[in-house]
Parts: sequence; C-alpha cells; structure tokens
Amino acid sequence: MTAIERQLSQTSIGLLLEQPFFGHLLSDIAKEADDDSTTTMTIRYEEPVFVIRIHPDFWQHQIRNEQERMGHLFHQLLHLFFGHLYLAADYADPFLFGVAADLQLNQYIPPSWLWSNALLLTALSDFPLEPEQSVSHYYTQLALLKADEGKRFPQAYAKLTEWYAQREILFESHRHWYRSGRQPKSEKEMARWSARSLVRIAGETAGTQALAQLPNGLRLELDREQTSVPEINWRKLIRQFAQSSRSTFLKETIHRPSKRYGTTPGVRVRRRQRLLVGVDTSGSVSREEQQAFFQEIRFLSRTSADITLAEFDAEIQRVYPYRGQMPDFVVGGGGTNFLPILEYANTHGPWDGVILFTDGFAPIPKIGVRPPLLWGITRQGLAPGTPMYQALPGIKLKFFNFTA
Repeated sequence: MTAIERQLSQTSIGLLLEQPFFGHLLSDIAKEADDDSTTTMTIRYEEPVFVIRIHPDFWQHQIRNEQERMGHLFHQLLHLFFGHLYLAADYADPFLFGVAADLQLNQYIPPSWLWSNALLLTALSDFPLEPEQSVSHYYTQLALLKADEGKRFPQAYAKLTEWYAQREILFESHRHWYRSGRQPKSEKEMARWSARSLVRIAGETAGTQALAQLPNGLRLELDREQTSVPEINWRKLIRQFAQSSRSTFLKETIHRPSKRYGTTPGVRVRRRQRLLVGVDTSGSVSREEQQAFFQEIRFLSRTSADITLAEFDAEIQRVYPYRGQMPDFVVGGGGTNFLPILEYANTHGPWDGVILFTDGFAPIPKIGVRPPLLWGITRQGLAPGTPMYQALPGIKLKFFNFTA
C-alpha cells in the first residue's frame, strides 16, 4: 500500500466517523491517484462508475492537514449528492454555475475542514443569499448580481469579479462535468441513475440514526431522491452493475510509452469482469422466463465478462462456463433455496459480481454475501413493495418488461 493509499484509508475512516452517511457513500466510489488528468482533485463519471481522481502532489503537499483532506473529499461527495456533474451542461454560464454549486455545498462542510479560498455565502456580504437553497436558485441570483455590474452591490460584485479572475484555479475540478454533458442523452441518464442509486444505497446502509444527523437541507434533498424513481433502460442497469466492480491488470504495449520513464514498452490498463450468474431452474419459473434469463446472459457476455453459470433450485444442479449459447436443457424443477448459491458465491471465485435471475419466491437467506450482488426479479415474481423483496440482500432490479 502506497503512502497516498494509507492516507486515503485513514481519511475515509475519519469521514465515516464524522459524517456516517457520506462515509458510506465514499466507500462505493473508486479513488485513484492521478497526475495526468487533474491538478487537484475531481470526481468524474467514467462509465459505469464514479471515480475521485487525486493529484499526488496536491494531496500530500498542498492540503494543510487531515481535517482539510476530509473537507476536500466531502466537497466532491456533495457534488455527487446534489447532481452537479450531470446538471452542469444545462446551464449557459459555466462560471456562474461553478460558483452556485460551490456556494450550495460548502455551507454544509464544517468550517475547520475548509481551505483558504473556499467559496462561501458570507463572502457576498452586501448581496445576502439565503442558506440551504438549490443550485438553480443561487445561479439565478448570481446572474442578477452579474447584470447589476456593481451599481447596487459593489462589494459582492467585486468578489464575483475576483472569483472570475481565479476561475481556472477555483474550478479546475469542474471542467470534466461539461465534457460529460456532451455525451449522448442515454449516457448522461446512466450517470444520473448511477449517482442517485449510490445516494439511496448509502442512505439504506447508514441507517436512520446517521440520516437524522444530516442538516435539514441535506435531509430534504435525500428524501426527494428516495421518493423519485429515475426512468432508464433496465438492461443498461445490468451492464452498469456488471462493470462496476471490474478487476484491473497491466498489459505491456509498444504503442504507449511509459509515463514514468518515457520508454517502451509502456503499460496499458486492461479490465476484466468475473461474474457468477445464477439461473433459477425451480418449478415456479417457466420455460419462457428461463429463455429470457439466457437472453440477458447473452447480452452480459458482450461486456467482455467471464461468466460462470450456476443452475439452481433447492440445490445447485450444475456449474459451467458460459459459451454464448443457451443449453439444450436445464436441470431443476424442484423448490427454491437461495442459501446454496449464495454460499457457493462466498466460497468460490473470486467474483467481481454475482447476478441471480429468479422469481424471488423462496425463504430469505440469513447470510452475508461478499461479492456485489444483484437480483433480477421476473415480472411475475416478488413485488417491490413486499417485505420479502425488501429483505433480499444486495441490489434488486424488477424486470417489468422481462419477457422472452
């Protein structure tokens, strides 16, 4: 483990203790040292995951202390929490949006965690802005301040002008937001769904006591996110899950010189996914539904995943590598028990993810699952509002249009 990795681990633990909800949110986001794409710290959507990229020199030498490190990580998480990454492209003035976004979130960061040039509402003293407002509200008010040109609010206008002169430094971490805004609508929607999903999962994991500690503005935003369900192609959600825990390995290449030494061969990062996919072959799952399962497995195979199939009912019937075709027959037809397949997931592998295609009708397993777990529930299977559905460990995905 490198020095930066040790410090990141320590800071992440500190954030978890001080801000449990955001500590849980941080645990589901990749964090990488990067001296190539950022000069400070930035959060980006790199399909299918969010990544916080940190310049080593900024982290080790430009941040003053551990509290400020927590503040910078908290700042990036709040950008994700408020959706600034995918909202930015909807606003005509990137500078005003950057100011509005930072003014919105910095008021939630403890003062002792902030850095010297952090943007704060109090800096615009003669242009009072109400606390805990939306980024849209602050953007609109700042546009009025800009249009006023210092006639009624000279001090605030002077500060806004000062921020504009420093915009390359102040908002260096924002520049990737607008690049992502030029992506197709479907890809932007994937980023939106992924962010909102991470926020909801963090809320479920942190628990009611941690949520009760959040300031009122954050609780209201979280309540709004939890009661809204983004519409998105569920097939892309399978791809997002399948790729979210990818393993990486290095491969030598003569086409890319080493960044450290300037020589060839360099190295290129390659990614592979090792997925365990369980297919429910019990008597309650129809032949048509099983055919639909294998259609989705065929789709998964196009993500360059290494897929191991496990047919199961009350027991695991057989396990074999997926070769791109539906088998001539499946083994099963009895009752359903999830415990054997989940125990297999824990004791074999290692897996980057586990996906179970099922109708969900079986006793709820009392077992923790080490790899990330997704349940693909058939249209006629468990209903989302039922206690059994909610009690399933991992992520649940209901296929309302799940047909062969």
